[in-house]
Amino acid sequence: MKKMFKKFLRILIKNLNNLVNDQYGNYVIQHMLTMIVTTLVNINLVVMLSNSVLLFPQNQKEKFLNNFLETLNGKPKIYYMCADMYGNYVVQKFYESVDENMKDKIKKY
Repeated sequence: MKKMFKKFLRILIKNLNNLVNDQYGNYVIQHMLTMIVTTLVNINLVVMLSNSVLLFPQNQKEKFLNNFLETLNGKPKIYYMCADMYGNYVVQKFYESVDENMKDKIKKY
């Protein structure tokens, strides 16, 4: 799988200029960049939260949750995190560490 992905990336980079100037190619590039950035952000969140989520005071957890309940493209950010392998892990660990009131807020999504 890694080999195929690396080959795909090489082809993509080689044809990047053409793809950016093509209507559909540009869409693909934008979508892939969004996925890559989201994955990197989520990996950083996993590291940060796995080291400290249980130690966060309640008010910090509330701020964190409110941020991820804000909408992005019509859906709460937490929705996108749950759809991502790393983000899902963060949401699960966060969920395990919060009180029932905050769990109820998360369950709505």
